[in-house]
Amino acid sequence: MRAGLCALCFGVPGSEHSLAVNFDSVATSWTRRKVASDVLREKRVAAEPISLPSRKELWVVQGGPLDRLQLRLGLMERQRPRIVKRAVIFALLAWAPLLILSAFEGTLLTNVRVPFLYDPSAHVRFLLSVPLLILAEVVIGPRIVAAASHFITSGLIPVEKYQVFDAAVVEGLRLRDSTVAELVILGITYFGAFVSITFLSAHVSSWQSMVSESGHRFTWAGYWNALVSIPIFQFLVYRWLWRTYIWCKFLRRVSKLDLQLIPTHPDRAGGLGFLGEIHRLFGIFVFAFAATAAAVASREVLFDRVPIQTYKIPVAALIVIMLLLFLAPLFMFAPALVRTRRKALHEYSTLACMLGRLYDRKWVQATTPAAESILSTSDNASLANYSRDYELVDRMRVFPFDPRTAIGLALAGLVPMVPLLATVIPMQEIFKLVLKVMG
Repeated sequence: MRAGLCALCFGVPGSEHSLAVNFDSVATSWTRRKVASDVLREKRVAAEPISLPSRKELWVVQGGPLDRLQLRLGLMERQRPRIVKRAVIFALLAWAPLLILSAFEGTLLTNVRVPFLYDPSAHVRFLLSVPLLILAEVVIGPRIVAAASHFITSGLIPVEKYQVFDAAVVEGLRLRDSTVAELVILGITYFGAFVSITFLSAHVSSWQSMVSESGHRFTWAGYWNALVSIPIFQFLVYRWLWRTYIWCKFLRRVSKLDLQLIPTHPDRAGGLGFLGEIHRLFGIFVFAFAATAAAVASREVLFDRVPIQTYKIPVAALIVIMLLLFLAPLFMFAPALVRTRRKALHEYSTLACMLGRLYDRKWVQATTPAAESILSTSDNASLANYSRDYELVDRMRVFPFDPRTAIGLALAGLVPMVPLLATVIPMQEIFKLVLKVMG
């Protein structure tokens, strides 16, 4: 069959008898061998004696010293994270004492330039961002576990690389449970609190500190904010960054394996498109962080009279940093995707030459048997199906995410900035601007 195809493609004399070969059977047989071979490989992988349930799962959000402490305190159980309960407790621990102490000191509503109830940064940071950073565990955590397992169940990891894959999972769990890592995070958190107390002096009196000609002094609410509330928020942020590092380190090791990518996979990423969906969920972290940044900026615009134009570059830099943080690690798979696409384009182009020449000889050059009609033959459908497969290969991306992932992360950072604009621009004007942008 292969010799006959080559003779037809290159016009070898004496090959005319091969024109009687059914076009549909040629296209179907080659395409099945080329496209469905990956499916057959997945079936062979599934038949391996290694059982999936015995493998360790990459739970990057459950474990570590803090979780062990919460288990002892009854804040969570091994099979029941009690995520809502913990989100409420940590939010109230950070915010409620500030409310009480501000009321006790008389800075709740009056007596200072920035009363507690009028400070958007305190309410957004502790009542919105802190709960979101905790609730994100039940959204992102299970999806990371499923994504790690999908590398095996989909056949992307060859059987001979299972041990290397398992070692990467074990390393991720070891880093997650590292006491040293969380102690370092705690140290960085309180170093930030020390810097805020020592160097970041307020310019006007607020519920956090009293400013006078002789200097400034922290209120009791200010001390609680610096030593308890802010560290809770910062610890959660740094802990999520550590978890992201663990996940990306795992992806780094996986990207170096001989991945069995599928060039005709409909996700246009060789079967790795699920990674983009996972990273889209990190928009929860982006939203929580951007909301706090917007609230802090709103406070400065409202009470310190800082021009809103000052935040153009910081907001743009924040969006760029967040995109780089959560999308740049996925480019580690670019070399494998580039190789797969280049190889597939060459192979599928070769087959297109074969099938095109065969179709031309059979139908255009009028060598069709009289009993067969071009309107009823299956050759047309076979050629159309193969063209669709070639288009899938040609449109294959060299990174495992689509523009929706980048847009979703960018919007997660930009949406919280709308209230910042509302401090100087009426909401009616903002809506008009949005309508103009949308066309």
